[in-house]
Amino acid sequence: MPRTVFSPSTFARIGITQTTKATRKAIDRGLFRAAQQGKNIAIQAIRNTKPRPPIDTGELASSYVVLRQGRGWVLRNTAPHAVFMEFGTKPHTPPFAPLLAWARRKVRGSSGAKQTQAKKRHRQRRQGLSKKATLRKPGQQISAKRRAAHQGRQQNLDAVRLARAAMNSIQRRGTVARGFHARASQKFAVLSAKLVQDEIRRVR
Repeated sequence: MPRTVFSPSTFARIGITQTTKATRKAIDRGLFRAAQQGKNIAIQAIRNTKPRPPIDTGELASSYVVLRQGRGWVLRNTAPHAVFMEFGTKPHTPPFAPLLAWARRKVRGSSGAKQTQAKKRHRQRRQGLSKKATLRKPGQQISAKRRAAHQGRQQNLDAVRLARAAMNSIQRRGTVARGFHARASQKFAVLSAKLVQDEIRRVR
């Protein structure tokens, strides 16, 4: 899984030594702050991924955690699919159910985004489904339900097609590495050094 360790041993190479208890605590505070800020940087890297951010349910971004590891801290993404999103995969046959659930969310989101309020009102007037017309003609309520059911069936068919297309693509080419954590981690060394030095200055 994508992870970065923020360790005190990093700073021995740049002349920061743990000579006193106060210094050790300062380094630990600095590392913890760096890991917490690194979490925000990693989440932003997910959002800035091109050409399309790997954002669906929000689980990937919300699964970053900071945990104690030895004398330091580790920033880790615990989402089950994080490792596949970060490093990509070779061609394989993925389970269909998660792909179908993803495709249904995509289809619903796409259809919802396209239907602005103006288009809805125009469609209602054209189909005689305005509020007044509905009150005057109760029979049209049945027609509206039928149209909604038809739309639901169509969305389900579209989702199945999209899921199958995604499966065929993964079977042929695998998935592309998104590398969001690797991009974020390029900033961690400078960030850690700055925050540790800030904490040390406070105790001197």
